[in-house]
Amino acid sequence: MQTLYIPESVKPKSEIFNGFGYMQLMQTVLVTCAFGFVSYIIYLAHRNLTFFITSVLIVCAATVTVLTKDATNQSVIDYVKNFIIFAKTQKKYEYRGGKEVF
Repeated sequence: MQTLYIPESVKPKSEIFNGFGYMQLMQTVLVTCAFGFVSYIIYLAHRNLTFFITSVLIVCAATVTVLTKDATNQSVIDYVKNFIIFAKTQKKYEYRGGKEVF
């Protein structure tokens, strides 16, 4: 069997910009639309257009920031998932000190 080495800079999927591909774009659009709907309902109640526009833009920018992958090909969401999995696998051993014999 022959080993095939893939260069480090080669990406398996095309990206819009470094670390942000088509899948992340669709996730960003979905989150922005969902929060935009909630923000629109709040806008209808308070009639504050500045809040509506600013909240949608902030959610869009935050989603892009959280979903963009770094040099290790992990995003903030991936790091949080790994932290949760690691925390669940840790065991806790209770220790109670007793009287010493000597």
